[in-house]
Amino acid sequence: MLEYKPVNLQLTKSAKDAIQHRLVACDFPSPIPGITWGRWEDESSSRWQIGFSERDKLIEGWIFKASGLAFYTFQDWVISQLDGKRLDYVHGKFSII
Repeated sequence: MLEYKPVNLQLTKSAKDAIQHRLVACDFPSPIPGITWGRWEDESSSRWQIGFSERDKLIEGWIFKASGLAFYTFQDWVISQLDGKRLDYVHGKFSII
């Protein structure tokens, strides 16, 4: 089941621009950016990642708004980690500050 949660997450201009640029380039009919903590197979450490899901195919997780954009996460603990923080994008990487 999808739940809507209030989260006080702000996006820097560079983060919002990067996400909006990727939204335009995404080939999903109804994309939603997702925030997760993890690593790709070849990475040695975990980090914040932004990916995209098809909104209409989401079954469970949490949706929240930040700086006018809707976001999705399937990791429940991420909500508390993002609250009161800022998402930044520097040198091709997203970070929470």
